[in-house]
Amino acid sequence: MSAVPLIASGALGLGVVLVAGREEDRGTQLLAAAAALRDEFEGAFDMDSDRRKHEKAVAAAKAALGEEAFAAAWARGEAMTAGEIVAFAQAG
Repeated sequence: MSAVPLIASGALGLGVVLVAGREEDRGTQLLAAAAALRDEFEGAFDMDSDRRKHEKAVAAAKAALGEEAFAAAWARGEAMTAGEIVAFAQAG
């Protein structure tokens, strides 16, 4: 069994927490990474509650960062590999 779904789930959860804790840049990167992994391997978040959490955190991060900074953070997160996501999460 691949660890990728667990990494995506962890990135989503930590991203939501970071955005709520006013660390929007790091949170956005993890939210983007989670979305990219889900798109690549699953097609969608597992549950409606995951999707809602993701959408709410994305909206909050975008409002806090502004469009340009949000887009830059999203691009950095979207480009991460599963291994990079784990390292990024551990570094924070």
